[in-house]
Amino acid sequence: MNKTEKEIEERVIKTYQKENPSTYLIESDKDEYNIRKKYMENLFIHRLNFPPKMFDGSSLLEFGSGTGEHSSFYLQWGASGTFVEADIEAYERSLKIFKHLSINKDSYDVKNQSLFDFQSDKKFDIVLSNGVIHHTNNKSRAFNHLVSNLKVGGFCILGVGNNAGLFQRNLQRSILYAFSQSEDDIVKYANLFFSEHLDRAEKYGRRSRMAIIYDTYVNPKIDTPSVSEVMQWFEDNNLRLYSSWPPVSPSFRSDSYANADLLDYSKLHNVMSLMEINWMSNNGSDIEGLSKLDDKLSPIVSKTQKIAETMNNIMPDKVIDFTNLLDGVLELRNEVLNEDVFKDFYSNSIDFLNDVERIIKCINKRDIAMLKRKIDSAGFLFRGTSGLGMNQYIGYKVCK
Repeated sequence: MNKTEKEIEERVIKTYQKENPSTYLIESDKDEYNIRKKYMENLFIHRLNFPPKMFDGSSLLEFGSGTGEHSSFYLQWGASGTFVEADIEAYERSLKIFKHLSINKDSYDVKNQSLFDFQSDKKFDIVLSNGVIHHTNNKSRAFNHLVSNLKVGGFCILGVGNNAGLFQRNLQRSILYAFSQSEDDIVKYANLFFSEHLDRAEKYGRRSRMAIIYDTYVNPKIDTPSVSEVMQWFEDNNLRLYSSWPPVSPSFRSDSYANADLLDYSKLHNVMSLMEINWMSNNGSDIEGLSKLDDKLSPIVSKTQKIAETMNNIMPDKVIDFTNLLDGVLELRNEVLNEDVFKDFYSNSIDFLNDVERIIKCINKRDIAMLKRKIDSAGFLFRGTSGLGMNQYIGYKVCK
């Protein structure tokens, strides 16, 4: 680890020792334990298609295991884990968590050291890092070092922010830094400007307000990659995309499952980045945007099915009305040519960018009262989810 990497790591640890971002009292609160359990199962089963059984009997390495609440589930699912955590306070709490859950001591080894300093002669079946490498001074080197410990045929699980998804949080950070001279100022102005966001984050994230402020705003380093960068990391390290959340692999594919030529997603950077503008402007649930798209698609889908069914179940004695079929083909062609089905799907992004323009112009005037009025009156910016907090990727390591 070089001097700059060490300096950034020490500053991040100092911030987290003031307000730890990942502490959940699962050892004393049964409801909190069950919430964490459900969260982990939902992530791996329903989002990443990587069920707990995949951990059973595996060797696992985690960079940045934090206070151990989530890491404990890998052990409970049957993995043997090596956990690397630089923060001494988080390291000590993780040991207490594992002991409280009566996890076999022989199934884990927790190391209090920088992820950059970790060395091992063995290779692991699963390597993972969740919400960590974007807090280092060199995110690509951190990722490469993680994957260097992975077996061929093993899985890399990466939880990392996306630069578009975190655009709104980073804009919040830039506003706070423009007006703040101290950590106390950051806390004060965060509550003044972004109380709606903080209220929501407290409710759904189940963390204290101060933990959210310190993790999101006081934290000195948040350097997140684009989808394209992650795909390049995968390509450089012989990883094939296995799954992701939100999904980045395009749904508009037509290859047969029998096609022997596997599509290497890492080479399709722009296609994989298609959703980044939506992540940037996101302020609600998927059902809202997808419902608009669903309505728009209805005429195309119905006309597609009309001609598909006309040509379905063809038998020797079936009489085909080719005039009717041709009419259906022409109707579908006209529908596709004349309907911009994605216009409404992306309409929020236009309104969002208009909000951003107004806020940026206001920041330069250094008028706190005016800025607050602009933020409060924004229709999309800093509303609801305020972008996308984290992305999850799983890669499968192949031979060179």
